Amino acid sequence: MKEIRNLQLSEFQKEIINKLDDEYCYKISSQEQNKDTAINIIDNDGNFLLEISSSDDYVSINELIKNREKSIENLNGYLKKSLNMCKPYTESIENHKKTIKLLELILKENK
Repeated sequence: MKEIRNLQLSEFQKEIINKLDDEYCYKISSQEQNKDTAINIIDNDGNFLLEISSSDDYVSINELIKNREKSIENLNGYLKKSLNMCKPYTESIENHKKTIKLLELILKENK
């Protein structure tokens, strides 16, 4: 197993490590087959967020941002569609609640 000091990190990778705050952790992994050293960034809950390879730079990071924004847009569209499919059910639930309230009022008047 290689020691971290023997791994070859790009200047960009070193810069990213220095920018990480307490919200993030990183793990360095070396891939023998292509001699690439990657930084895996995770949050404090252990959720994988991002991998930065030695070939990444500001251009690739900007592309990743665009891709993630598009994914969020797609997910929001899907969520909106899903919520619209649930609308009849939520309306039915609200109507049932109103009916129960009315029935309780009727029972209250008879006592």
